[in-house]
Amino acid sequence: MVIYARFESRIIAGIMDFVITLAITFEIFLLVTSMEFRSISTLWSLLGVPLVLAISGILAVISLFYYSCFELARGQTPGKAAMKIRVVNEDGSKCRAIQIFVRNVVRIIDFLPAFYILGLSSIMLTKGRKRLGDIAAKTIIIKAD
Repeated sequence: MVIYARFESRIIAGIMDFVITLAITFEIFLLVTSMEFRSISTLWSLLGVPLVLAISGILAVISLFYYSCFELARGQTPGKAAMKIRVVNEDGSKCRAIQIFVRNVVRIIDFLPAFYILGLSSIMLTKGRKRLGDIAAKTIIIKAD
C-alpha cells in the first residue's frame, strides 16, 4: 500500500532544499562577481533589477540541476531524505529520467505567483497530494521505507 508523504513533510523538505539551493546560488554568484567587483554594494548599485534577474536565473538553473540529479540518483533530495520521503512513479517504481526532468521544469510554474502558491494549492487539492510537476510527470511523493 502506498503511503503518500504528509503535506508538512513536503513543506519542510522543500524549505530545506530551497535553503541549500539558495546557498549554492549565492556562493556561485559571489565567486563569479568577486572576479569583477570588490563589493556587492557596488555591484548592486550598478545593476539593480538586472542583478535580481541574474540571481533568479542562476537559482533556476541550480535548482533544476540539484533536484534532477538527486532525484534521479536516489529518488530524493537531501531535504526529502531528512524527512524520509521520496519521489516515485505513480505505480511505485523508480522514476525515469524524463519524469524527473519534467517535474523539475514544471517546478517553475509551481512556484508562481510567489513562494509555491500554485504548487502548495495543488498538493492540498489533488488526490495523491500532487503538485503540478507531479501531475505533468505522473509521479508521487511517498513515505520512504
